[in-house]
Amino acid sequence: MSKRSRIILLSCVTVLCCVALITAGTLALFTYNRTVTNHLQAGSLVATLTRTELVSTVLDAHGRLVTSADDDPKDFTEQSADNVFGLKSQETVAPGCSFEAAMQLSNGGTVAFCYWVEITGISGDDELQDQLQLTVSVNGGQARSATLTSGEAASLLGSEQSPVGTLAVGEQGSFTVKLEFLSAAGNDAQSKTASFDLVVHAVQVTAQQ
Repeated sequence: MSKRSRIILLSCVTVLCCVALITAGTLALFTYNRTVTNHLQAGSLVATLTRTELVSTVLDAHGRLVTSADDDPKDFTEQSADNVFGLKSQETVAPGCSFEAAMQLSNGGTVAFCYWVEITGISGDDELQDQLQLTVSVNGGQARSATLTSGEAASLLGSEQSPVGTLAVGEQGSFTVKLEFLSAAGNDAQSKTASFDLVVHAVQVTAQQ
């Protein structure tokens, strides 16, 4: 084989090697990447509690019983020193006094919730508690009553096991709480004190409920 022929053959082999290398390199660069970005945001449970009306029978400056109504909505969603019956500090009550508060619970969040109302923190003197009767009703339903010392007051408006109802997003529910100082109260209740807390519970509804 002539020298020229050997050079041409060697060049051809070199070119084939380069092609092979280029081909192999191209195959090695074949890749596939896919990124899927997932955005998650937790929902919110937003329960708004509003007193829509208050009808009160209280003592006036002359010690007589007078009845008045207040239909200005009052927000009780946040913790407040005000009580739902509008009683002022040092204000006294007597047999025949009564307070009826119409309450509205609204679902302003993104999840449905069930709710119930609990009477807790009952304290004070039994002589007065015996004469204070709570009456509650839900959505115009049948009313239930109990005195503060009866042991039944705590569960007049449902319980965790048996909630009052369920509110879907955007829905509203209503209930009424009435407190009466019984007219049959005797002198034993004079100068005595009593207090209690009205607690509204709202819990997200699960798939099992």
